[in-house]
Amino acid sequence: MRFSAGFAGTLLWAAAFAGSGAFAQDVYPSRPITIVNPLPPGGTTDLVARALAPVLEKQLGQTVLVENRSGAAGAVGTAFVANARPDGYTLLLTQTSLLLIPEADKALGRQATFAVSQLEPLARFTADPIVVAVQSENTIQNAKDLIKQIHDRPGQMTFSSSGVFGPMHVPMEMFLRASGGRMRHVPTNGGGPAITALLGGHVDVGLMVIAGATAQVKAGKIRPVVLLGAERNSAFPDVPSTTELGFPIDFTVWTGLFAPAKTPDAAVAKLSAAVSAAANDPTFKEAMERAGTQMAYLGRDDFRAYLAKQLKDVSAAVAAIGPGPRQ
Repeated sequence: MRFSAGFAGTLLWAAAFAGSGAFAQDVYPSRPITIVNPLPPGGTTDLVARALAPVLEKQLGQTVLVENRSGAAGAVGTAFVANARPDGYTLLLTQTSLLLIPEADKALGRQATFAVSQLEPLARFTADPIVVAVQSENTIQNAKDLIKQIHDRPGQMTFSSSGVFGPMHVPMEMFLRASGGRMRHVPTNGGGPAITALLGGHVDVGLMVIAGATAQVKAGKIRPVVLLGAERNSAFPDVPSTTELGFPIDFTVWTGLFAPAKTPDAAVAKLSAAVSAAANDPTFKEAMERAGTQMAYLGRDDFRAYLAKQLKDVSAAVAAIGPGPRQ
């Protein structure tokens, strides 16, 4: 079959135009990006997401929106992103509960709402140790006193947390098992209510992140006695970590950014470079300082390795707790 020179030229022009259009569509990012926060507004995760969004906009040259999809302790929003189209335009900014939810589902015999493997880690931004505190008028003065009383009154002392299998409950159970003690767990429906339970004298011990404890300590209402983590923290330099006490518990409430698994390598590379630059942006660092959360940036590879170790520890701890609160 023969074509005229003019028709052949038209075909070549159309093919070239189509090719350039296809190439343009593949350039990432070419439209707004949404960061999903699966936890309630106003918490550390929300603060990190909203501080990160405008800095990422400068790096990526596209609008970055923050969308709250809270529910089921973070499972609703996390599952939404885990099942989203893996194109780099729907991201997840979440925290430690990401690892806990699937393990809790397994322990309780429930159908998992998502799997950690459905998400591609991009970066960790912050990591806050957990404070174990008592009321200021409590006779417990330090970690040694706490451990002694726990052993002297097995199963009688109480501790509050943000919820069963939550990021305060699980590490406390790690500590109790490591130290050979038993306490009664009094779960609440959030970090704020857990602190309120301690302030009101409804429990003997309360657990909270550094940011939640600082104001209460300064007001003279509570006394921090131990940090559930690998090392001391500058906010409470005189408070020992569990590792110092001989109980190697490496657990923090971290915040990190994820994309759906199978997101194209080019988009992941672009995002990784952008979040690295954002984490070093003075504006972002200042926002984290104002929020009272501790910068602890990990890039993609280091974050993936960290998560693998954390998941192993968390899985063992949740399985040991079993299907009900430990008494």
